[in-house]
Amino acid sequence: MSQVGAFHENLFIPGCTLTAVFYSATLLLERWLRHTRRIPGSSRPDIVRYGVLSCVFGFCGGSALLLISICDVYRHAAAHWASTLVFVLCMAASSICQTIQVRRLGSLLSQDADADHSKSDKGSHDGHGQGLKPSGRIKLVILVIALACALSFAVLFGACFTEPNTRAPSPRCNRVESASATFEWIVAFLFDFFLCTFILDLAPAVHRWVCFECSGPVDGF
Repeated sequence: MSQVGAFHENLFIPGCTLTAVFYSATLLLERWLRHTRRIPGSSRPDIVRYGVLSCVFGFCGGSALLLISICDVYRHAAAHWASTLVFVLCMAASSICQTIQVRRLGSLLSQDADADHSKSDKGSHDGHGQGLKPSGRIKLVILVIALACALSFAVLFGACFTEPNTRAPSPRCNRVESASATFEWIVAFLFDFFLCTFILDLAPAVHRWVCFECSGPVDGF
């Protein structure tokens, strides 16, 4: 992927820039909407902490992605691979924190909803925390598969990393590099699917204002 990007910098750099900017903006928007209760949120320190860490790691990962696109693999190999390592670690940490936050929120709001339903026929949460559970499950599945594929990519890529690029790879390394490239692209597409899960997280903000500290939702926003 890095080699393809190096030959198509006019597309690679703008694409990485847009991805970094919109991913960071999405994390900040999600955090703000949870803070203002436009979408299901909580003031519990542990949940807030994971949300903030997700934003911090996401911003660092986005910055590393910009450096990856600017420092191509041929002219700035050391900087490129260092930025790649930072990008992978930060994005993994951001995704893990995001997944933990959503799953904990889903469990917390589910417990609160059960308590409300035991007191009345209609809970005060009005079902708006229900979308967190499927979102958390999808995030977890994508995250586990992506981490396994990323580990496979790292092992395969490292097997022939020291082989010079000035000549054609050996038959063995050609097969190994092809397999590692397959895992790399799988991780890239899984990251796209992970981004799509934010649709489930942000959807409640489109339909109404939800305040979990209030007696109920306020329609019309």
